[in-house]
Parts: sequence; C-alpha cells; structure tokens
Amino acid sequence: MPRPPAAVLALPSIRRAALLLAFAIIPAACGLASSTSSPDAGLEAQATPAPTVHGQKDTFEIATWNLNHFPLAGEPTIQRVTDVVQRLGLDIIAVQELADTNAFAAMVSGIPGWDSVIADHYDASRDPGLYNPPVGFMYDTTAVTVRGKSLLFVDDPGPFPRSPLALDIDWAGVSLTVIDVHLKALGDGVVTTNPDDEEARRKAACDQLAQYIDQHYAGRRVIVLGDFNDKLGEPPAADVFQAFDTRPDRFYFVDTRITQHGSPNEMSYPGTQSQIDHILITSELFPAFFTDGSDVQTLAVDGFLQYGLFEYEALVSDHRPVYARLVLSQPGPSPTTPSDAGADSPSP
Repeated sequence: MPRPPAAVLALPSIRRAALLLAFAIIPAACGLASSTSSPDAGLEAQATPAPTVHGQKDTFEIATWNLNHFPLAGEPTIQRVTDVVQRLGLDIIAVQELADTNAFAAMVSGIPGWDSVIADHYDASRDPGLYNPPVGFMYDTTAVTVRGKSLLFVDDPGPFPRSPLALDIDWAGVSLTVIDVHLKALGDGVVTTNPDDEEARRKAACDQLAQYIDQHYAGRRVIVLGDFNDKLGEPPAADVFQAFDTRPDRFYFVDTRITQHGSPNEMSYPGTQSQIDHILITSELFPAFFTDGSDVQTLAVDGFLQYGLFEYEALVSDHRPVYARLVLSQPGPSPTTPSDAGADSPSP
C-alpha cells in the first residue's frame, strides 16, 4: 500500500481513519477507474448516475467547487479532478480550499487550453491553528478572457476569513464579473449580535457584498458563487442572506430550486445532505437565466468514479460542484475602469 500523503495524515483522526481505509482497499494505488479494472470484492460500486452536462459553445457554463484540502490525496486527487474538468467542458470554475496552490496551478496548466488565477499563496505557518486556504478560478482560455482581477475585503478577516477573488471577464463579447467566496463555516443556526458568531460573520459578509456590488458594479453582470457555508430559505432568525433575500428584484440564487425541492442526492454537501454551495446572480443576468436553455444542477461527479461517493469523498472532496448554464446575448456595460471594485485591493 502506498504511503498516504501528508494532507491525509494531517486531518482529524476520524476523517483520517476513513481515508487510510480507502488507501488500503481501493485497487491499484487508487488509479482511475476504467472499463478493464476489476472491482474489489469487498466494495460495492455506488449507483449514482454520472452527470450528462457538457459545455456548449453558444451558452455560458460556470460552476463552483470546493476541492477540500486540495489535493486531498495527492496525485490520485489531481488525476480525478482533471478527468472531471475535461468531462464537463465548462467555461469557468470557481474553486475553494486550495491548500497547495502550486499543485493546483500545475494541474490546470496540464489541461490543454486552460489557465488559473489564485487569490493568494497559502502558507499555513502564518496562521497557526487556522485553516484558511485561498480561493481561485480555473477557466477555458478558448472561451473566457480575463480582463482584470482583484482581491476584495483583504483587511476584513471577520466576515471574510478567506478574501473573495473577483475577475472581470469576457465571454463571446459579453462582459461579466465573477466573484469567488468561501465564507465562515460552522455555527448553531442562529444569527446573533456577537461579531464572533459564525452566522453573524456570514451575514456581515453578505451585507457587505451586496453593498459592494451596488457601489462598484452598477449595471454590470455579476455572479457571486462559492461555498457560502449556509442554507437558503432559513427563517429570519437564522437567515444570513437577508441582504439578498429582501431584494428579489436585484439578486437571485439560481440554485434556489435545489434547496427547496431537490432530493437528498442533489445536495452539494452529501455529508449533511444540505445545499451550502450557491450561485448568485444580479438582475442584469435575470434574462440569461429565466429563459429557455438555462440550467442549474448539483453535479454528482462521483458518478464518474468506480466506487462512487465513497471514492469521491476519500480522494476528491466532501462537496459536489454546483453549475449553472446562462443564455447570454448582448454585451453589457463594463466597470468604469478594469477591476474598478478592487482598485484599493492588491492584485492576486
């Protein structure tokens, strides 16, 4: 059996034990499944259907994907993530938890036609005891052109323990801004006035994001996506998204249907069967979503793997990606200057 990577050995004991078990029983040192591999007699393959989504030239496809301590299990993780990206053929993917930014950049550079932008280089030693790896994007350079980039709220770690990354992009002559977020985790389900309360920190982040978009991106097509670490549709005492929920004419979470009507197997966080990864659009994009040809799904990419969700959670992530397809048409307005919203923030 190969020695598990340091990323696995550093995990909490229960999680580490599950991953070590996976290394012991998944065949061929966790190589990619193929039609010629023979399943281990002690494992039962999962029946999760693989997604049939694939990018199209005439529509814009975007996703968010928390990659959980990337690369969770080293090279086996990189192989599987690369395979999923190539199978889906999306235009751009927002990612979170890039524990090894060099490994992520190297992986993306190995995918023909793809490039990446990372919010910051992660050094765990600078925040002992804290786990705040940066967010980033990977994108198809034949479809997307990056015009500007900026880190937001770099001096406000309370609401934003991981600085959001904003990209100004062009797709087929259409200008957009995409903002990748990874908000504070955990909590007790109640928003309090304590600024250290997890829900209060997430609510403050959403309040500030809504205000920021209004101030800096008026008239701009904006998508905010990522791991929000909270569910939609909560009662007022627990709703961290009030800044968006109270303005339905301005903001909309396109994955609302999944939260309200989706089956447990459609949730982005299988561990608690909850939808905590979201895609938010501004009103400039309503016509692109509320039209024929648009789509939103949580992608059960574990269906691509021989051992399904077991293999996926052991070697890839504990989150599934959430994707949206938008039917974009006429070019929209650009910010006053490139990355206007990040003019006072350092570039990644």
